[in-house]
Amino acid sequence: MSFELDYLALSPEIILAAGVILVLAIDVTVTRDKKWLAAVAAIGVLTVALLPLAWMFLTDDAPRVMFDGAYVVDDFALLLKGLFLAAGYIVLLMSVSYIE
Repeated sequence: MSFELDYLALSPEIILAAGVILVLAIDVTVTRDKKWLAAVAAIGVLTVALLPLAWMFLTDDAPRVMFDGAYVVDDFALLLKGLFLAAGYIVLLMSVSYIE
């Protein structure tokens, strides 16, 4: 049983987790007329989370396997993560005008 972490494979989830905390902190601290900043920050977080996905998709041939096969990042996983990020973009773009 080997215990090696591939931080590039885990980076989209780490970025999203840190981004959730950032967006919540922004939402709590800004005034009501500046709540749109939380949506802009969320769009930025999704963009930053997309960068390691694109890097892995363009450079990797072999799947990344961690935790004895319990966590695998292959082309299908990258495609689904990209699809979920795209869905997040659509939801955020639709909700920015509602937040204002």
